[in-house]
Amino acid sequence: MPTMIVALSVSIAIAGPSASKNKPLSSKESASLREQARSLLTAGDLEKVAKLIDRARTVTATTERAAWLLIESECDYARHAWAKSALAAMQIVILHPKSEHGGSALYWAARAYEQIGRPVKSADLYRECVDHKRTPAGLRDAAKARLTDLTKQVEHPPRRDSKP
Repeated sequence: MPTMIVALSVSIAIAGPSASKNKPLSSKESASLREQARSLLTAGDLEKVAKLIDRARTVTATTERAAWLLIESECDYARHAWAKSALAAMQIVILHPKSEHGGSALYWAARAYEQIGRPVKSADLYRECVDHKRTPAGLRDAAKARLTDLTKQVEHPPRRDSKP
């Protein structure tokens, strides 16, 4: 019996406290909430976005889960939670490899890794983003620009003066 209690508490902790109280979202409801979340993200209202993300944890459709992970990654990035942003983006890449959001996820993961101070990993992810067939044109162009800058930094890192 103790094993069941542990498993239940772990699943509630992963899903979040409010996810267990709400009925699962339909794909249509999820898409509507995602539009709201996108608008709020653009407006910088990250607290409201976080509440919508929490509500969306009940969504069951795989395509919707990937879309919400992308919003979560972008929200975490805006909050300067770089590691969480990279994790959410990479979940799309790994768990939903055929998702239409794969190219965007690679872009946000690369940006987060760049902020963490991992320019080589970031450059690798930008390359994958540029090559990904589902990367939106605007993100592909941005990835190419960042890749050019990072390549210069990695090949010719700034000199550090050894004098105090």
